[in-house]
Amino acid sequence: MLAARKVLVCPARACMELLPDGRFRLEPCGGAIDRQIDRTLRSVSRSFGSRAIAVVLTGMGNDGAAGASELHAAGGRVLVQTESSAENPEMPRAARDAGAADLVVPLADIAQVLTDLATGKVWPKARTELEAIERVFGTEGDIAALARDIDWLHTPLGPVLLWPPELRQSVRTVVDSPHPGAVWWGREFVQVYNDAWRRFTGPSKHPQAFGGVARETWREIWREIEPMAERVMGEGVASSVEDFPIVIDRNGYLEEVVANLAFSPIRDEAGALVGVYCTCWETTGKVVADRRLAALRALVAQAAGASTPREACERAAAALACGPLDLPFMLIYLFDSGRRQATLAGVAGLAPGSTAAPHTLPLFGAHDTWALQRLLETVADTAGAGVLLE
Repeated sequence: MLAARKVLVCPARACMELLPDGRFRLEPCGGAIDRQIDRTLRSVSRSFGSRAIAVVLTGMGNDGAAGASELHAAGGRVLVQTESSAENPEMPRAARDAGAADLVVPLADIAQVLTDLATGKVWPKARTELEAIERVFGTEGDIAALARDIDWLHTPLGPVLLWPPELRQSVRTVVDSPHPGAVWWGREFVQVYNDAWRRFTGPSKHPQAFGGVARETWREIWREIEPMAERVMGEGVASSVEDFPIVIDRNGYLEEVVANLAFSPIRDEAGALVGVYCTCWETTGKVVADRRLAALRALVAQAAGASTPREACERAAAALACGPLDLPFMLIYLFDSGRRQATLAGVAGLAPGSTAAPHTLPLFGAHDTWALQRLLETVADTAGAGVLLE
């Protein structure tokens, strides 16, 4: 029977199965051809499922890989000894290649990991896992701190210690870059990025975007950027756009953002496409400033030849109508000499004569659509003041 503080050793040339009530059954077997360890682990999987922990240690052949995979699929934990600490690495390597390993642990750390699991910790970060995280993400910055806190086992990428060399190298390159950069890994585009990219995501998307799927993070613009990313993964062709306008939520509201985007392929040593390297350089300030400067130049040029106030208003409206991103609509009213009525003299973005753009606005005894009477009163009290309309 299984019992606390009791160690049982299977004798040679015997096949061992664990039953649901905690008893063991032993049967003679013909050696490796009977897949002794696979039989044992399969019985553990059927009898105890997610309550079980298996450890695959040094050994020849691949016996144990299939049983460990079955136990892993049943929710049990599978620890695999690192090849470098194994006298013979064939069995640990087979279990790892089969996708059965939850964590690859050096021999010296296995006891501590088992103790942590037995005492109920969600998942211990073995020293080797923490060292792997540090090698990939470094030790400085918010992203490095976040990488240490994340339970990578429960992300699509798995433990950092098990990441393929191409993923580790690509992420390290991104982390070391001072420019905003990210790695979108695999067909699901699982994203890992650096501190500079975090400023681009804003608090609306970070930190949940880190280790998440790109199409979920960027769902409001995915229709625009997916073709570029898919072309990289499907054809291996890099793509880029400059001053690309997008509307995203990164600070709790939708805002206009302009950026230079570039997508490049990441390949493994065999040349297969495994991910996308993304860079982003925001140009919102420059583009908006250039756009507004062009609008001001057009305004000056258009209004310069006006011979009457009304013509000046009409020309100004025509010039500023070319910048709907900065001025979605504009109305210019001229007051009569007694300031009792305002007459529409220039309009852009609204239909003249509509409810929002009446041809005349009586300032007394009628509804003041744009609070012009209040504006006049404010200007009279404090020169240059305006009225904010909520």
